[in-house]
Amino acid sequence: MKSLRNFGGFLFDEFSSLVGGNFSLKKNQQCLQAETLLRKIVVVMQNLMRTDKTVEIMNKLKVVQVDITDPHEGTVTFETNVGKHFSVMFWGQKFDLNQYYLITFSSLEYPLEWEVIFSENKDQLKTIKADNGYCTYVAYGQILSINPVTVDFGDLVMEIGEWTNDERVVGEFIYWKINRLDILEVKNC
Repeated sequence: MKSLRNFGGFLFDEFSSLVGGNFSLKKNQQCLQAETLLRKIVVVMQNLMRTDKTVEIMNKLKVVQVDITDPHEGTVTFETNVGKHFSVMFWGQKFDLNQYYLITFSSLEYPLEWEVIFSENKDQLKTIKADNGYCTYVAYGQILSINPVTVDFGDLVMEIGEWTNDERVVGEFIYWKINRLDILEVKNC
């Protein structure tokens, strides 16, 4: 993470480029760009102020369905705090219906181009949507941190790999494709 001095210089340069260096916003588009930058600043500053420097990736979810495919694996359907359901592959864990668990997710990734990742979430959504396939989703979210890249997809927070070291992506909204959503870790609540 950049030092606060370097970070301040980065913010000054970014803001100056948006307002043309004279700090007088000329057009609505520049106002919107400045608002977007300020949202990014808030996310980055929240991450800088964290004492543990990690992003919470445990998701508290309720089990609403379990489908066993063999003695060790199957799918579990979770319900979010807003009533949305999504199914996840598991192996070796046991789940009880209507119980809450703290879940860390992993996934098989789908190869996406940089331009697609950063251009397909213009509405700044935070959600996952079922796609055609077994525990397959398209996901829209906001990057919370890097190394690894951690994203808030609204319905869940998860690490999606170490595919960038560019701190400027923190706070950006992205599109992501999950080929298969899996459970990495489970804790009882």
